[in-house]
Amino acid sequence: MAALVVPALRAYQPRGWSTTELPLSETELGSEMVSRTLRYDDFTYLHFRNGPAEFTIYVAYWSAGKVDLRTVNAHTPDTCWGTNGWTATEARDNFRGFTPGTRTAAGQLRSFVNGGTMQHVAFWHLLDGRAVEMWRYGFPKLTFMWRLFGKEHRSLGGEQFFVRIASSRPLSEIWSEPALQGVFERLQPSGLVVSGFNPAPE
Repeated sequence: MAALVVPALRAYQPRGWSTTELPLSETELGSEMVSRTLRYDDFTYLHFRNGPAEFTIYVAYWSAGKVDLRTVNAHTPDTCWGTNGWTATEARDNFRGFTPGTRTAAGQLRSFVNGGTMQHVAFWHLLDGRAVEMWRYGFPKLTFMWRLFGKEHRSLGGEQFFVRIASSRPLSEIWSEPALQGVFERLQPSGLVVSGFNPAPE
């Protein structure tokens, strides 16, 4: 069922919103290089707009055993955006979006600026239906690794997702938009939303 998340999201057309599928790079060669580096099974990168409300959603999927944990962790916005001219102006770890009775898995919240352009970003790495707890720059927390290998006796061979939401507006201003709620609903099998379908940031 998890393998169907990306196709379902790619086909999503919220009423009243324009939807544009974006390339991973400005050039075809660049997109091919990204694909060879990340080695994902499937991905989608979409831009949604309705007047001043807009956001992008990027989701990549790896089947069980396709890549190791660090291959995914090594390509977060902290590293990739930073090497492409973006500067972090705000950083918050262990971010959870929620409303009463609803919450997302723990993720990362960032604000980046590049030449006067601002982007507010939330991202999650999900392994086998649960969030990978990480330090900045993609290093998994030792406590997470200990629970995975020691206490829970689990391997790193499960399905993986990387999810990134970005907008020129603060995410608190768009989180309740129905179009974004539809995105979360389709991402439910990934483990991103751990309770309900209607998350909003704290």
